[in-house]
Amino acid sequence: MKITSLLLAFAMLTLTAPLFGAALIDFETTPAGATPLDDGLLPVGTPYTFGGEQIAFGFDANSDGVVDGDGRFEKSGTFPGEFPNGGFEGSSGTDTADPGFGGQLGNWFLRSPVPGSNFGHFIIQYSSTIGPVTAASGEIWDIDGNTQGTEEYTVRAYDSALNLLATDISPLGTLPTATSPYDGQPWKFTFSGLTAGIDRIVIDFTGTKPAGIGLAFNNFYPFSVPEPTSAVLLGLLGGMASLIRRRS
Repeated sequence: MKITSLLLAFAMLTLTAPLFGAALIDFETTPAGATPLDDGLLPVGTPYTFGGEQIAFGFDANSDGVVDGDGRFEKSGTFPGEFPNGGFEGSSGTDTADPGFGGQLGNWFLRSPVPGSNFGHFIIQYSSTIGPVTAASGEIWDIDGNTQGTEEYTVRAYDSALNLLATDISPLGTLPTATSPYDGQPWKFTFSGLTAGIDRIVIDFTGTKPAGIGLAFNNFYPFSVPEPTSAVLLGLLGGMASLIRRRS
């Protein structure tokens, strides 16, 4: 009985303690908590806020070091009038996830300002009063290619002195074949256990496609890598408690 009580207490602590760390920006709402508008702006100066942490998103299109381009909210799914203002062209349609991935894409995601053109640098800027952030993860959707070239994205994390902390490079997207598994699907970059706090994350297109590029970004965890999930943890703890009761 005592062991079961300890397990339940451990479960409560484990599931409640990392709530801040498991914060998610999935773009289903604006920073103000409202439902986005299709092609609506996410202004550079309007960050998402979690306690003492602010996270802003923007684009530096001309590589001058100034974040001067706003992101755009994009509604998932194919509907009349969507072209040419879509986020990506997956194997199942415009802004449409492959079967089995629709729930992960959700109803909204963030795209680059001008569809189909190289967006320059996508910058995620932190403004923190809570201490160093040493982990983060996010998704880039629909990494594929065509007869003109490949798609690839390089993600870098920097500290406040612009020292490079870590780099994650996506798989190389090619034509929609077995070697291009991210057509209409997400690739997740992850940073964890960094030696200094993250000040900004920069995403660059490093593929060879000359056009039809864009960026479809979603499910950003600004403070953590969300594994294992709470549901999995609950299942494991529940199974352990049940086993202990049977043995008792």
